[in-house]
Amino acid sequence: MRGAALVALLALLPAVLAQHISLQLEHSLDGARFTPAGRISGNLEIDEDGSLAALALQRDALSTAEEEAFAQLVKGDGMYLLRASAGAPPAATLLTALPARCLTTPGFQELLQLDASPAGRPLALSYAAGCCSMARPGPRAWAPARTAPVAVRLPAAAPAIAIPAKPIEQGAPAAPEPPKRQPAAKEGAKAGEVEEKLPPPPDTRTWLQKNWIFAVPVVMIIFNMLSAGPGGKM
Repeated sequence: MRGAALVALLALLPAVLAQHISLQLEHSLDGARFTPAGRISGNLEIDEDGSLAALALQRDALSTAEEEAFAQLVKGDGMYLLRASAGAPPAATLLTALPARCLTTPGFQELLQLDASPAGRPLALSYAAGCCSMARPGPRAWAPARTAPVAVRLPAAAPAIAIPAKPIEQGAPAAPEPPKRQPAAKEGAKAGEVEEKLPPPPDTRTWLQKNWIFAVPVVMIIFNMLSAGPGGKM
Protein backbone atom coordinates (compact mmCIF):
# COMPACT_ATOMS: atom_id res chain seq x y z
CA MET A 1 0.00 0.00 0.00
CA ARG A 2 2.80 2.41 0.84
CA GLY A 3 4.50 1.64 -2.48
CA ALA A 4 1.30 2.29 -4.42
CA ALA A 5 0.75 5.58 -2.57
CA LEU A 6 4.33 6.61 -3.35
CA VAL A 7 3.85 5.84 -7.06
CA ALA A 8 0.63 7.88 -7.13
CA LEU A 9 2.36 10.76 -5.35
CA LEU A 10 5.29 10.69 -7.77
CA ALA A 11 2.83 10.80 -10.66
CA LEU A 12 1.59 14.13 -9.30
CA LEU A 13 5.12 15.42 -8.79
CA PRO A 14 5.34 17.61 -11.94
CA ALA A 15 2.11 19.40 -11.03
CA VAL A 16 3.00 19.78 -7.35
CA LEU A 17 6.55 21.08 -7.53
CA ALA A 18 7.15 24.81 -7.79
CA GLN A 19 3.69 25.51 -6.33
CA HIS A 20 3.89 28.23 -3.70
CA ILE A 21 1.14 28.61 -1.12
CA SER A 22 0.53 31.77 0.86
CA LEU A 23 -2.56 32.12 3.06
CA GLN A 24 -3.53 35.00 5.32
CA LEU A 25 -4.93 33.89 8.69
CA GLU A 26 -7.68 35.60 10.66
CA HIS A 27 -9.37 34.54 13.87
CA SER A 28 -12.58 35.46 15.65
CA LEU A 29 -12.84 35.70 19.43
CA ASP A 30 -16.52 36.63 19.52
CA GLY A 31 -17.99 34.59 16.67
CA ALA A 32 -18.56 37.63 14.45
CA ARG A 33 -15.54 39.90 13.92
CA PHE A 34 -12.30 38.56 12.42
CA THR A 35 -8.88 40.09 13.03
CA PRO A 36 -5.43 39.22 11.57
CA ALA A 37 -3.79 36.20 13.23
CA GLY A 38 -0.78 35.33 11.03
CA ARG A 39 -0.07 33.49 7.80
CA ILE A 40 0.69 30.08 6.27
CA SER A 41 3.31 29.96 3.54
CA GLY A 42 5.72 27.60 1.83
CA ASN A 43 6.33 25.51 -1.27
CA LEU A 44 4.80 22.14 -1.97
CA GLU A 45 7.85 19.86 -1.98
CA ILE A 46 8.46 16.14 -1.70
CA ASP A 47 10.67 14.94 1.16
CA GLU A 48 13.20 12.12 0.84
CA ASP A 49 10.73 9.62 2.30
CA GLY A 50 8.16 10.49 -0.38
CA SER A 51 5.87 12.58 1.84
CA LEU A 52 4.92 16.20 1.34
CA ALA A 53 6.97 18.75 3.22
CA ALA A 54 5.07 20.77 5.82
CA LEU A 55 4.28 24.44 5.35
CA ALA A 56 5.18 27.09 7.93
CA LEU A 57 2.66 28.73 10.26
CA GLN A 58 3.62 32.16 11.58
CA ARG A 59 1.39 33.47 14.36
CA ASP A 60 0.88 37.08 15.40
CA ALA A 61 1.18 37.81 19.11
CA LEU A 62 -2.10 38.42 20.94
CA SER A 63 -2.81 41.96 22.00
CA THR A 64 -4.07 42.79 25.49
CA ALA A 65 -7.60 43.24 24.14
CA GLU A 66 -7.42 39.88 22.36
CA GLU A 67 -6.20 38.13 25.51
CA GLU A 68 -9.17 39.51 27.45
CA ALA A 69 -11.58 38.57 24.66
CA PHE A 70 -10.15 35.05 24.52
CA ALA A 71 -10.51 34.66 28.30
CA GLN A 72 -14.19 35.59 27.99
CA LEU A 73 -14.54 33.13 25.10
CA VAL A 74 -13.14 30.31 27.25
CA LYS A 75 -15.34 31.32 30.19
CA GLY A 76 -18.43 31.13 27.98
CA ASP A 77 -17.27 27.81 26.43
CA GLY A 78 -17.31 29.38 22.98
CA MET A 79 -15.75 28.27 19.70
CA TYR A 80 -12.45 29.62 18.45
CA LEU A 81 -12.80 30.36 14.72
CA LEU A 82 -9.82 30.42 12.37
CA ARG A 83 -10.04 31.17 8.67
CA ALA A 84 -7.51 31.37 5.85
CA SER A 85 -7.75 33.20 2.55
CA ALA A 86 -5.50 33.15 -0.51
CA GLY A 87 -6.29 36.77 -1.31
CA ALA A 88 -9.13 39.17 -1.91
CA PRO A 89 -12.58 37.83 -2.86
CA PRO A 90 -13.62 35.82 -4.80
CA ALA A 91 -10.69 33.73 -3.55
CA ALA A 92 -11.74 30.69 -1.55
CA THR A 93 -11.95 31.15 2.23
CA LEU A 94 -11.18 28.15 4.42
CA LEU A 95 -12.72 27.97 7.89
CA THR A 96 -12.05 25.71 10.86
CA ALA A 97 -13.03 25.83 14.52
CA LEU A 98 -12.63 24.09 17.86
CA PRO A 99 -13.65 24.81 21.47
CA ALA A 100 -11.55 27.64 22.87
CA ARG A 101 -10.91 25.70 26.10
CA CYS A 102 -8.97 23.10 24.08
CA LEU A 103 -6.25 25.66 23.37
CA THR A 104 -5.67 26.13 27.11
CA THR A 105 -5.68 22.40 27.96
CA PRO A 106 -2.24 21.28 29.22
CA GLY A 107 -0.38 19.28 26.59
CA PHE A 108 -2.57 20.36 23.66
CA GLN A 109 -0.61 21.32 20.53
CA GLU A 110 -2.12 23.46 17.82
CA LEU A 111 -1.43 21.41 14.69
CA LEU A 112 -3.10 22.51 11.47
CA GLN A 113 -3.61 20.44 8.33
CA LEU A 114 -4.14 21.82 4.83
CA ASP A 115 -5.82 19.83 2.06
CA ALA A 116 -4.67 20.91 -1.40
CA SER A 117 -5.35 19.89 -4.98
CA PRO A 118 -2.56 18.46 -7.19
CA ALA A 119 -2.29 21.92 -8.76
CA GLY A 120 -1.56 23.47 -5.36
CA ARG A 121 -4.98 25.00 -4.77
CA PRO A 122 -5.99 25.05 -1.06
CA LEU A 123 -9.18 23.07 -0.49
CA ALA A 124 -9.70 22.80 3.27
CA LEU A 125 -8.12 23.75 6.59
CA SER A 126 -8.59 21.71 9.75
CA TYR A 127 -7.00 20.87 13.08
CA ALA A 128 -4.98 17.66 12.78
CA ALA A 129 -5.70 16.82 16.44
CA GLY A 130 -8.95 17.66 18.17
CA CYS A 131 -9.65 17.57 21.88
CA CYS A 132 -11.94 15.57 24.10
CA SER A 133 -15.41 16.99 24.68
CA MET A 134 -14.79 16.62 28.44
CA ALA A 135 -11.52 18.61 28.36
CA ARG A 136 -11.31 21.31 31.03
CA PRO A 137 -9.74 24.75 30.57
CA GLY A 138 -6.15 25.08 31.74
CA PRO A 139 -5.11 27.33 34.62
CA ARG A 140 -3.01 29.62 32.42
CA ALA A 141 -3.91 31.94 29.55
CA TRP A 142 -3.35 30.80 25.98
CA ALA A 143 -0.14 31.94 24.34
CA PRO A 144 -0.05 30.61 20.73
CA ALA A 145 3.27 29.37 19.38
CA ARG A 146 4.82 31.94 17.07
CA THR A 147 5.84 29.26 14.53
CA ALA A 148 4.52 25.76 13.85
CA PRO A 149 4.42 23.27 10.96
CA VAL A 150 1.29 22.78 8.86
CA ALA A 151 0.81 19.32 7.36
CA VAL A 152 -0.26 19.11 3.70
CA ARG A 153 -2.47 16.36 2.32
CA LEU A 154 -3.21 15.65 -1.34
CA PRO A 155 -6.24 13.69 -2.57
CA ALA A 156 -5.67 9.96 -2.83
CA ALA A 157 -5.34 8.44 -6.29
CA ALA A 158 -8.39 6.64 -7.63
CA PRO A 159 -8.18 2.83 -7.75
CA ALA A 160 -7.19 1.37 -11.11
CA ILE A 161 -9.63 -0.82 -13.04
CA ALA A 162 -8.22 -4.04 -14.46
CA ILE A 163 -9.01 -4.43 -18.19
CA PRO A 164 -8.72 -7.92 -19.70
CA ALA A 165 -6.07 -8.30 -22.40
CA LYS A 166 -8.56 -10.01 -24.73
CA PRO A 167 -11.97 -8.34 -24.92
CA ILE A 168 -15.00 -10.53 -24.42
CA GLU A 169 -16.71 -11.19 -27.74
CA GLN A 170 -20.30 -10.05 -28.06
CA GLY A 171 -22.72 -12.96 -28.04
CA ALA A 172 -20.31 -15.35 -26.38
CA PRO A 173 -22.00 -18.43 -24.89
CA ALA A 174 -22.95 -18.10 -21.29
CA ALA A 175 -21.60 -20.38 -18.62
CA PRO A 176 -23.49 -23.70 -18.38
CA GLU A 177 -26.07 -23.96 -15.64
CA PRO A 178 -25.39 -26.43 -12.84
CA PRO A 179 -27.33 -29.72 -13.14
CA LYS A 180 -30.59 -29.89 -11.25
CA ARG A 181 -30.66 -32.13 -8.22
CA GLN A 182 -32.78 -35.24 -8.67
CA PRO A 183 -35.00 -36.44 -5.81
CA ALA A 184 -33.64 -39.35 -3.80
CA ALA A 185 -34.85 -42.79 -4.85
CA LYS A 186 -36.83 -44.92 -2.41
CA GLU A 187 -34.84 -47.51 -0.51
CA GLY A 188 -35.04 -50.84 -2.32
CA ALA A 189 -35.89 -49.28 -5.70
CA LYS A 190 -33.81 -50.03 -8.73
CA ALA A 191 -31.10 -47.66 -9.91
CA GLY A 192 -32.50 -44.85 -12.05
CA GLU A 193 -36.05 -45.27 -10.71
CA VAL A 194 -37.70 -42.43 -8.78
CA GLU A 195 -40.31 -42.96 -6.11
CA GLU A 196 -43.80 -42.13 -7.40
CA LYS A 197 -46.40 -40.50 -5.16
CA LEU A 198 -49.38 -42.91 -4.74
CA PRO A 199 -52.98 -41.77 -4.05
CA PRO A 200 -54.36 -42.40 -0.53
CA PRO A 201 -56.38 -45.65 -0.05
CA PRO A 202 -60.22 -45.38 -0.14
CA ASP A 203 -62.11 -45.07 3.17
CA THR A 204 -64.16 -48.29 3.67
CA ARG A 205 -65.69 -47.42 7.06
CA THR A 206 -69.51 -47.41 7.51
CA TRP A 207 -71.54 -44.29 8.22
CA LEU A 208 -71.93 -45.28 11.90
CA GLN A 209 -68.19 -45.85 12.28
CA LYS A 210 -67.53 -42.37 10.93
CA ASN A 211 -70.23 -40.51 12.92
CA TRP A 212 -70.67 -42.51 16.14
CA ILE A 213 -69.56 -39.56 18.30
CA PHE A 214 -72.63 -37.62 17.11
CA ALA A 215 -75.03 -40.57 16.99
CA VAL A 216 -74.55 -41.70 20.61
CA PRO A 217 -75.88 -38.47 22.24
CA VAL A 218 -78.89 -38.46 19.91
CA VAL A 219 -79.72 -42.07 20.81
CA MET A 220 -79.43 -41.27 24.54
CA ILE A 221 -81.82 -38.33 24.22
CA ILE A 222 -84.38 -40.44 22.34
CA PHE A 223 -84.03 -43.24 24.89
CA ASN A 224 -84.70 -40.85 27.78
CA MET A 225 -87.75 -39.44 26.03
CA LEU A 226 -89.23 -42.89 25.40
CA SER A 227 -88.47 -44.08 28.93
CA ALA A 228 -90.28 -41.15 30.55
CA GLY A 229 -93.82 -41.91 31.83
CA PRO A 230 -97.02 -40.06 30.94
CA GLY A 231 -96.43 -37.65 33.85
CA GLY A 232 -92.93 -36.78 32.69
CA LYS A 233 -91.28 -38.98 35.34
CA MET A 234 -89.14 -42.07 34.97
